[in-house]
Amino acid sequence: MKKIITMKTLGQNGRFANQVFQYAFLYFYAQKYEMELQTPHWIGEELFGLKNNPICRDFARLVINEKSELDQTCRLTSIGDVDFWGYFQDISYYINYKNEFQKLFTPIEKIKHPLTVQWSPLISKDIIGLHLRYGDYGYGHFYETPLDIVSAKIEEKWTQLQSPVLYIATDDLRVCKKFKKFSPLTSQDIFSNIPCPDFYLDFWALSNINKLLITSNSSFSFAAAMLNIHNPEMFRPSILQKSLIPFSPWNPETPVLLNESTKLLNFFKKYIRIARIYNKIRRSILFHSL
Repeated sequence: MKKIITMKTLGQNGRFANQVFQYAFLYFYAQKYEMELQTPHWIGEELFGLKNNPICRDFARLVINEKSELDQTCRLTSIGDVDFWGYFQDISYYINYKNEFQKLFTPIEKIKHPLTVQWSPLISKDIIGLHLRYGDYGYGHFYETPLDIVSAKIEEKWTQLQSPVLYIATDDLRVCKKFKKFSPLTSQDIFSNIPCPDFYLDFWALSNINKLLITSNSSFSFAAAMLNIHNPEMFRPSILQKSLIPFSPWNPETPVLLNESTKLLNFFKKYIRIARIYNKIRRSILFHSL
């Protein structure tokens, strides 16, 4: 009888990109050791058709924080009949499965077809993609992307392209005013009546940028970068270097998130409620002034 692995917290422990990494780990681990994967309901069932048998019983929880811990745990034999817990944001888990990883998180046809059709007017363009995350950001290493360095990079690239177009993925559309000279497009301008959550429209778009992709320090846009097969230049913000730095999402030495912060952001990490109030007021002022 096959051993079983589960993750009872799949769909609850973190947002969408966390779930992508968690499921990918489970899937490839189960494949490698020929185990049965059992999962609770999660958004990947509707988006990617990734449905497994439901969890049949409780197993002992195995918390994994680093790949080295898993390697040590499985040094002599694989571990089965356990319930994994963790975030599994280590590219080394997936480096030998790049093509399969990208196929795994391809949307089902009823979602993929209308996305592709509605995106098709852009495929002849030089697309610059930008992810700007605000809602739950603004403390610790979850820092906002400085807009001036992004604007400068887009300005530089814009003049080098024949038919540039800017796509902005964001949870606060007010920021689009900062880039109005580029006539930016958002999911609202391109997609309509797609049978998927709104956030996935941005995720899919970021995975289809073809010239320049600028991410946030966010697992959301990093996972989208991993799924991008169009080989755009990729940059992300460094709060300490105060610049955009190039990155390769399939380099096993590349962290999903840069572990950078400032004194103010570290203070806000201790007092998140204060951070939320402060950032709400600050953003209202910032976006009003744009």
